[in-house]
Amino acid sequence: MNNYDWLVARLDAFIRKYYANKVIRGTLVFLSCLLFYIVTVSVGEYYLYLPVWARVTLLSLFVTLGGAALVAWVIIPLAKMARLGGVISHEQAATIIGTHFPEVSDKLLNILQLKNGNDNVSSRELAEASINQKIGQISVVPIAAAIDLSKNKRYLPYLLPPLMAGLFILVAAPNIFKDSTKRLLQPTTTFEKPAPFKFNVKNKSLLAVRNSDFTLELETTGDALPTEAYVEIGDDRIAMQAMQG
Repeated sequence: MNNYDWLVARLDAFIRKYYANKVIRGTLVFLSCLLFYIVTVSVGEYYLYLPVWARVTLLSLFVTLGGAALVAWVIIPLAKMARLGGVISHEQAATIIGTHFPEVSDKLLNILQLKNGNDNVSSRELAEASINQKIGQISVVPIAAAIDLSKNKRYLPYLLPPLMAGLFILVAAPNIFKDSTKRLLQPTTTFEKPAPFKFNVKNKSLLAVRNSDFTLELETTGDALPTEAYVEIGDDRIAMQAMQG
């Protein structure tokens, strides 16, 4: 491997790291948005019983925007990292490197231009000598260090809150995700919010003798109690009486 091939290999490694940085950043941002959306929508649906149009809209946004973000922020950079499709050129990579190491910017671009501008034998020999000289001058510069993957840690504060909130809900109140997901996956079905109380029948048997008195005993439990209760028998509506004690 000659000096120029060695330099090209380093530029190719830089380009892969450039897209790896995009994959890491895109994944962190995507997960932050996804978890925030899931937690917010799940909690909202669990308590509010959203109407059909709202659930259809939220599910549509989840699929379209979520899919588009996944493709743009993760899949495309990942494909480019594997050199599937077009990637930045060596000249563009040299320009990016130059923003971090100004002392090598002009030399890198000059080397690439010299390599692509050889027309005859004499000029080619002079160009090769100049290329080797310039490569020797920049060989000690850590080109790959122009991309600092650790800087992606600044996106963690956006990821941790929705992640911790989601884990807390899973442990403390798993029904929030279970019930809301069940309803959200049936966006066109109308769900009625349950009453804040329940009727519990206390009678051991509900069998009654025709034309004889029958006392129906009910117990109410819940966060709120009804002020009135009725029993409907055919077209008749009979008010129930509250018992003290």
